[in-house]
Amino acid sequence: MRLLGAPRERIGVISFTLEGVHPHDVGTILDQEGIAVRTGHLCAQPLLKRLGETAVVRASLAAYSRREDLDALAAGLRKVRETFA
Repeated sequence: MRLLGAPRERIGVISFTLEGVHPHDVGTILDQEGIAVRTGHLCAQPLLKRLGETAVVRASLAAYSRREDLDALAAGLRKVRETFA
């Protein structure tokens, strides 16, 4: 997993890529697990070009996000890795 930006400074949004897996594929598998993320260029094409990316996955967290939500995201990402291993 490659985290983009400085997530420690922006706790509400985590943008990332998974090596060898297109962000849309990540989003599709997570969606099948009931996990909502955004994928694509997210209206940030100049920034993504500078970072050498064409698309990313973005998970958003908020005050109402629970530990179970993060655990589900982690489990969903493990499923993505297993699917594309």
